[in-house]
Amino acid sequence: MESINEMGQTVQVRRGYQIQYANPITVRAGESLTVGRADDDSPGWRWCRAADGRQGWVPVELLSSEESDTTILKDYSARELQVVPGEESPSKTSDMAGC
Repeated sequence: MESINEMGQTVQVRRGYQIQYANPITVRAGESLTVGRADDDSPGWRWCRAADGRQGWVPVELLSSEESDTTILKDYSARELQVVPGEESPSKTSDMAGC
């Protein structure tokens, strides 16, 4: 992303992005998850499966533990945003690392 002013402001897309996961994992605080493998390229992420069968990467700080059966501490969605260069998008967070 080009720039981030203040939370809630818009940002301008510098690089396009195509959605990788059509049906991302989405869970509510307290729901059960099955924890799988760690991401070798991005430490701090685990592949998880929700009770509804959807799977995706979840940050470890949102997991109650890294054991195979755990719960999520906060609502979480791995929904991705498809964007094209030059497009403006609302910023929902001030932490845009990796974007």
